[in-house]
Amino acid sequence: GRFNPAWPYSYEEIASYEKKEKLKSEKGDKVNSEANIEVENTAAGIKLTIPNLQFEPDSAMLVKGEYSRIDDIYEILKMVPQAQILIEGHTAKTGNDKGEMNLSVERAKSIAQELVKRGIKEGRLICKGSGSTKPIADNSTAEGKKINRRVEITILK
Repeated sequence: GRFNPAWPYSYEEIASYEKKEKLKSEKGDKVNSEANIEVENTAAGIKLTIPNLQFEPDSAMLVKGEYSRIDDIYEILKMVPQAQILIEGHTAKTGNDKGEMNLSVERAKSIAQELVKRGIKEGRLICKGSGSTKPIADNSTAEGKKINRRVEITILK
């Protein structure tokens, strides 16, 4: 069914779109083979997680190869032109809570700027940083830190 009556697409259609894009990526139709985006139905809305999005070290500047992943997010967000969008940056735990928080906010803003460049209206975007306060993996390992470095985009209900 429809996730929100004002939206032209349901959660299932958005998740299905991402699966098609992932298949293209696995077949080598995309430059970035890690272009996967995790799609999850949450209480707040449809959450799109970009795992291990690569930025320059200690910077909000995306690594060149990551722009195709932003293109994928843009294609999904075009499907819901009236929705408010929350962009939340997350970092791994490094021991500098204030620095982690600032960096996560700047990274969320960087993603927002890229989406605006592609045509998403700035007024639809809400940027938030959570630093390392919402880990989804163990920060004591390199693999865990890699998993915790992410940007989550929620299409709000």
